[in-house]
Amino acid sequence: MTGPHNKIIASAAKAELAPLGFRRQGQSRLWIKDHGFWLNVVGFKPSRWSVTVELDNAAHWIWGGAGFMSLNYIMSGGPYTEYRDEDQFGAAVTDIARSAAAKAQEIDDKFRSFETIAQYVIAEANESERMRPSWFGYYAGVACGISGDLQKAERFLRHITDERVIPPGGTLSLSDGYTRHVPRKG
Repeated sequence: MTGPHNKIIASAAKAELAPLGFRRQGQSRLWIKDHGFWLNVVGFKPSRWSVTVELDNAAHWIWGGAGFMSLNYIMSGGPYTEYRDEDQFGAAVTDIARSAAAKAQEIDDKFRSFETIAQYVIAEANESERMRPSWFGYYAGVACGISGDLQKAERFLRHITDERVIPPGGTLSLSDGYTRHVPRKG
């Protein structure tokens, strides 16, 4: 991260997010607050074509086991600004960082416990016929399993068909409370 615009972004983000428990990831524009079983994520997105910053706030379920940082709940449509000069950009980025902090607090409030996250992912899976056999169903199944509702977990996991979620030719199932891959027969 080089240039005056990046230093302005880092300074504004630190002033607003560090007091809330966020830590900057290296020299990136990504700030993370670790809740143990989920991450509150704030990203100050750059543009490929100009010196800009746009805000992303999201939650990532660590327990989901996707193998990558997926943004499982996103509050998009954040503020945006383009760099014209240091004063203009500094004022705009300060406002964006304040908005980031406010949205991050909304996400913290929404997902105060694992139970509230489980309710959210189960509702998402139940409401989306398109995503139920994919990641939504997987997260709902895992959440049910962690919560101890193994029957509901089995129902969600057995109906996953998206090969990005399970290996080709298999299904997900519970065995003694653990998720495992079960090859499909015939």
